Amino acid sequence: MLTSIIGTLGLPLQTIDSNKGYVMGGYSAGGVVAVIENLIFSNETSQAITATLSIGKCYEAGVNSSTKGYVMGGYVTTNVIESLTFLNESHATISATLDTAKYGLTGVNSSTKGYASGNAASPDTVIEDLTFSSETSVVISATLKVGSADRMGVSSSTKGYFMGGYGLTSINGLTFSSETVATLSATLDLVSRYGAPVNSSTKGYILGGGEAASPIKSIEDLTFSSETSVVISATLNTNRNVQTGVNSSTEGYALGGLSTYSTVIEDLLFSNETNAVLSATLDTAKYGGVGVQSGSL
Repeated sequence: MLTSIIGTLGLPLQTIDSNKGYVMGGYSAGGVVAVIENLIFSNETSQAITATLSIGKCYEAGVNSSTKGYVMGGYVTTNVIESLTFLNESHATISATLDTAKYGLTGVNSSTKGYASGNAASPDTVIEDLTFSSETSVVISATLKVGSADRMGVSSSTKGYFMGGYGLTSINGLTFSSETVATLSATLDLVSRYGAPVNSSTKGYILGGGEAASPIKSIEDLTFSSETSVVISATLNTNRNVQTGVNSSTEGYALGGLSTYSTVIEDLLFSNETNAVLSATLDTAKYGGVGVQSGSL
């Protein structure tokens, strides 16, 4: 997922575009899609924007700077990195690429870099970065502890967390300042992948998830200060996985997903950890898209 830490670090917030999440790509009943849909946080409305990805894709990594969101890799298997400029909602394919074409990735980010890991075709432990200022990408020396795919990523101001994944409950923390990785003592309660990752300034949350054929509706948190994780009392309205997660500074959202192709959008209010189904829906029923957001945590 895919989170930006604007505001937490005292970076300037956007004015025109500081209130939107974006679902980029995904898989619908007709196959992979290139559509980009937004969610306006202030009024909780959603619509497809004019810009699209260069090709239809799903299972990508999403990261964002203060000015752009990036989609890294994805299925149909690619090493391409695409950007969305928040100010004018314009799209471009950047010259940098991942070292290896892959899908089943997840992303985390600091204020200066995004990081992507995961490979569903050939599970590995590699972490690739994207430096926002230069839009260059390299493989970093640190690796995750176990090769997997379909992890769920949340970020604090100092660390990115790769949570769960295929057959896993473990949580790996990437310290941004040193680019080192450690396995937390905390774990997820259930083996889980495909959940919607979102975060506030103090906690990350995984909304839904589970294994491919066994979607769940539970929500697990990760408290950044103590690096502890519990299942909270709120749940999604129905069992769902392979949703897209985006967040504002006050709410997280799970968009689309399965058990059947879904247009549903549900929220999690961070202040009291309550859940509701929005009246707004996605234009296209889909799963497996990636989320980025402007002007939020």
